[in-house]
Amino acid sequence: MEVKEALRYMEYLSFNEALDFLLTHPYVLQTPIIIDDHSLLIGYNEDEIRKFLPKAYRRHRL
Repeated sequence: MEVKEALRYMEYLSFNEALDFLLTHPYVLQTPIIIDDHSLLIGYNEDEIRKFLPKAYRRHRL
């Protein structure tokens, strides 16, 4: 099961069911999930992660 699919599936589980699911599918916890007010990133993509950093920080780090 793909991580995005797993997260959608987990939305409908009770807390205990979600814990059981995570115990049997630990890869879901190993995948970075970054959320802000306007964006969601699942997985590791260096260019996409930069979008979550403040512009001043991105300019400074170039």
